[in-house]
Amino acid sequence: MSKCGLYVFLGITRQTWDSYKDRGEDFLTIITRVEDIIWDQKFTGAAAGILNGNIIARELPLGGKEAEEPEAPERPRPSTQDMAKAIIELMASTKAKKQE
Repeated sequence: MSKCGLYVFLGITRQTWDSYKDRGEDFLTIITRVEDIIWDQKFTGAAAGILNGNIIARELPLGGKEAEEPEAPERPRPSTQDMAKAIIELMASTKAKKQE
């Protein structure tokens, strides 16, 4: 999964995704969690040899030769069910706006 793939799946643009971060702390928490999961999947897939490490290295901001884990937020993370509900709500609101 990539963020671009997620945008296509959700039927939104990168700007729309970024605007969700400004909708409040709850949205920011979920957006951050989703982005952390995508980062981890890419890094883990490249480290395990499942994904092409050279391509993934260009996408991930690793900083240098040493890989760094993304910083964990200091706030509690939502449950998977809460994240799924929030994504469904985002999709529904996006779909409703498209129909207007």
